[in-house]
Amino acid sequence: MVQASSTRSGMVLDIDNELYSVVEVQHIKPGKGGAFSRLKLKNLKTGRVVEKSFRAEEKLTDVRIERKPMQYLYYSENQYFFMDTETFEQIAVDAEIVKDVVLYLKEGDNVDILFREHVPVSIELPFFVELKV
Repeated sequence: MVQASSTRSGMVLDIDNELYSVVEVQHIKPGKGGAFSRLKLKNLKTGRVVEKSFRAEEKLTDVRIERKPMQYLYYSENQYFFMDTETFEQIAVDAEIVKDVVLYLKEGDNVDILFREHVPVSIELPFFVELKV
C-alpha cells in the first residue's frame, strides 16, 4: 500500500480490480481544504487513459510488475507465441491481451511484456515500428 501523495509516474496500481499505470501525477495543495493528488492513469487491459483524484492520505494498492523483453514468433489457435530473448523460453499469450497491438505486430518484432505474478497482463510496443503499407 502506498499513500496517494507518494505516487510517482511509472508505478502500477490496482484500482477497483483493474491495473493502471501512472502516466502523470499532480500533487495539489489548495489554500482551503486538504491536499490531494490528481493522477492520469492508463488501464493496462484496455489502454484507456483516465484522470482520477485521491486525497493525499488515501491508501492505494501498488502492484509489482515484471517487464521482460520478448520476441514475437507466431499466432496459432487464438494464442500468440513469444520467446524470452534472454532464456529462449517460449510462452503463449491469450489473444485478448494482444488485441490492441496486433495491427502493429509482425513476426520477429521485439516487445516488452508486463507480467504480474508470472501471468502476462499487457504488451508494450517499441516507440517506433516499421510497417509496409
